[in-house]
Amino acid sequence: MKLKPELCNRIQSFDDTLWCIIEDFLNNDGKVSDEDYFIQAVAILES
Repeated sequence: MKLKPELCNRIQSFDDTLWCIIEDFLNNDGKVSDEDYFIQAVAILES
């Protein structure tokens, strides 16, 4: 991936976004601010 720094940055940003969505769920007693985003994040992690 050394030849594709832009792609690496996009992947890292995507990973950070997924983690923020999951972290929001974990820190708010199982409540999410946007259920659709949460469901999509979990589906991506399961695949």
